[in-house]
Amino acid sequence: MQNNIIYDKPFKTFDDQIAIMQSRGIKITNIEKTKKILEYTSYYSIINGYKNTFLQSPNADIFIPGTTFEDIYLLYLLDSDISNVILKYILFIERSFKTKLSYRIADGNKIHHTQFLDVKLYKNKKTKKDYEFFKYLKNKCEKPYKNTTSHYYCTTKNHVPPWIVINDISFNKAIYWYSLLKSKDKDYIVSRFFYPYNFTMDLNQEKEFLNKSLNLLLEYRNSIAHGNKIFASKIKNILPKKALFEIISNIDTEILSEKEYLQGFGQKDLYAVLLAIAILLDNHTHIKSFIVDLNISFRKYSDFLVTNKPLESILELPINFLDRLSTIVDYKSNNLL
Repeated sequence: MQNNIIYDKPFKTFDDQIAIMQSRGIKITNIEKTKKILEYTSYYSIINGYKNTFLQSPNADIFIPGTTFEDIYLLYLLDSDISNVILKYILFIERSFKTKLSYRIADGNKIHHTQFLDVKLYKNKKTKKDYEFFKYLKNKCEKPYKNTTSHYYCTTKNHVPPWIVINDISFNKAIYWYSLLKSKDKDYIVSRFFYPYNFTMDLNQEKEFLNKSLNLLLEYRNSIAHGNKIFASKIKNILPKKALFEIISNIDTEILSEKEYLQGFGQKDLYAVLLAIAILLDNHTHIKSFIVDLNISFRKYSDFLVTNKPLESILELPINFLDRLSTIVDYKSNNLL
């Protein structure tokens, strides 16, 4: 190791970190409290993660006059609260999706991996990647990792059924497995997400919405797991306009206007994620608690202004978004079997 290297990012003590913040225009109202916060939540997570909202210019690390460390930290706390809510309900949807997928795959007594991994049961055109995936699933059944449910079944039972092995694969892998299904099997899974509601939708639109929604939620799930903020995230998947508006037109057109969609609301932003969750949740308790949890998270910070802007503006959410989501929740609660 060379000792004469001048490192780009040298170690900084808490006092050094506070001095840097002060030199850039961040007001420190309580030095000891700030040090304590920096001790259990890193400078990088708070300042680097949320500074863009408070900068005078995106090209210089000079903060808007009057910006306090508490302002930035509160935005970090709000983002963390919302992230926890979103992650919680994405996991519920993941569980529901995996349950429906494994049920359909096992239907017809296809419970041994040599049966449910028979490539003839899946779409006709397959790629090299598809065959590699079948090999991956076979290994999950025959050579599972220790301390997994699949390992227990592999060593104590005479087979590893699909509803067991699916617990030991990621959300991403489950979505890929779904993509390999024949059309009629996809139809079944999609119908189980939408059948309780009086949606007048074409089946192909339902399939498109489910596919895009699951991939959108997957992206946000991974982003949250890596500690990224939930707003202004670099997300690729977009909710399909036609399918989305077919759904909300059956509920209430005030949920999202076409003008708002064209402005970016409900495409791949935070509101799109909240819409996807509200639409895909298919359990009475989860649907009702979703809006309750969101309300609790936002109400705690309802009087908090960031650079004299309301939270909806900072988080890039439409006005009255909670009321709009509540409309979906109320509709689903009244129509869910």
